[in-house]
Amino acid sequence: MGASVSIRPKLPVGRALFTQGRNARQGRNGTSRPPVRDKRVQALDQASPPCELFVKLTLPQSSMLLPMAEVQVRLATVEDAEVLAHQRSAMFHDMGLLPDGVAEQLRAASVGFFREALADGSWFGWVASKGDSTVGGAVLHLTTMPPRNGPGGVFIPSRPQGLIMNVYVEPEHRRGGIAALLMTTALDFARSRDAASVTLHASQKGKPLYEKMGFAPTHEMRLFL
Repeated sequence: MGASVSIRPKLPVGRALFTQGRNARQGRNGTSRPPVRDKRVQALDQASPPCELFVKLTLPQSSMLLPMAEVQVRLATVEDAEVLAHQRSAMFHDMGLLPDGVAEQLRAASVGFFREALADGSWFGWVASKGDSTVGGAVLHLTTMPPRNGPGGVFIPSRPQGLIMNVYVEPEHRRGGIAALLMTTALDFARSRDAASVTLHASQKGKPLYEKMGFAPTHEMRLFL
């Protein structure tokens, strides 16, 4: 559980490659063409921005070559609660959703939450680092769902469902593949726990990456009580 993932430079800057499983189609010259998107998904995108994205975990594990210096991703422990709390607050603040005072209140409250959550066996986090610097992180929550229907009406027995949140990269380290590495790590972990699906709430900046990894919009609705 404490093993780290090391990624070393493979390509020039700006040429990260993603293997998209059966969603990718090979061209004659061996390059990947964009996946063909369902017309219903296209219609949803045109109608309104999605509040939730969903991926059914039936694709093979992703592989990628990252154009960056060595990055390590390790499983977070309770000692990383401060780091994950900072990333959660900074993520919402960067999106313009929190004023400064509320951002600090959210950060402080999140420290205690993550200390307890990471110890209960259903919450998992990852921390990405380059050298001595922490550069990003992500969190996954697994819950067991009752039997249900899946895409196309298929039957899904009672299995875990994942919620990915807190996917954050420090501003000076963005656009280098770190978010993709964190996402791949979280998805591979969810597969290892037999999760049937994973959801997340996407920002506009993050949406292209998630769609590239196979996520599609859903019709989630929400009521604050």
